[in-house]
Amino acid sequence: MVLLFGIASLTALGARWFLYLRQMALVRVVNGLSNDLIDAFKVVVNRQGALVAVGFLVVLLVIAVSAACGLTVVASAFLFRKGSPLAFVPIIMVYASLLSWLVSIGFVYTVSFLVSCAAVCEKIPISQVIGKGLKLSARSFPRTLLGGFLITATLTVLGPPLWLPVIIYYALDALRIGYDASGGTLPLHWQIIGAAWESIVDMVVWPVCFIFYGLYYADMKIRQEGQDMADELAILKISYDADNTPDASLGSTA
Repeated sequence: MVLLFGIASLTALGARWFLYLRQMALVRVVNGLSNDLIDAFKVVVNRQGALVAVGFLVVLLVIAVSAACGLTVVASAFLFRKGSPLAFVPIIMVYASLLSWLVSIGFVYTVSFLVSCAAVCEKIPISQVIGKGLKLSARSFPRTLLGGFLITATLTVLGPPLWLPVIIYYALDALRIGYDASGGTLPLHWQIIGAAWESIVDMVVWPVCFIFYGLYYADMKIRQEGQDMADELAILKISYDADNTPDASLGSTA
């Protein structure tokens, strides 16, 4: 049973990773960087190392932010003196620390998606990708936080209605078999249906998230770096070079 559970867990993890790569390939197609999903998927597969590095970096940032918040709370507890005229200072420190932690986690969460999209859209090393993603996001800090909040709210609203068919089936099946919810473990066929349906919901909901972050990353490049003008200039340069090559001059003379 342990072996079967391990194999099933690894299979599920591999399936989710494959789905994640397909969704990142969709980002390239939406941003016009690849002609179709097949070509985009090949590029994303070659960038898997960068995506893994982004994941590890996010974990480290979350741990660092949480540790800093925890240390501040502990220090505030030691500084608090009941009856002291400055007793409100440690209390303010605690609330400020918790607020900073919440904002920081939200920013890290949002930037992680942006940097992941940048990792499959850019051809630069991962260290430069991370730096570029952080720089663009920091320049639009309020807008980035607001965008992350809105897409999270959107996913939260989209999720429950998609689960409604399964919930109705559970309710009808519970009446059929006389299932008691206080009994603990769910029936095995419910667990199988729930796991399969969760994958279907992920395939519907999460592409919306990645498309949003991919387009937002492209939008920041246009607003902050003038990427659209750079692309137009590159096209004009290619056209100019083609018109002024010796072969082109001979062809026009003939």
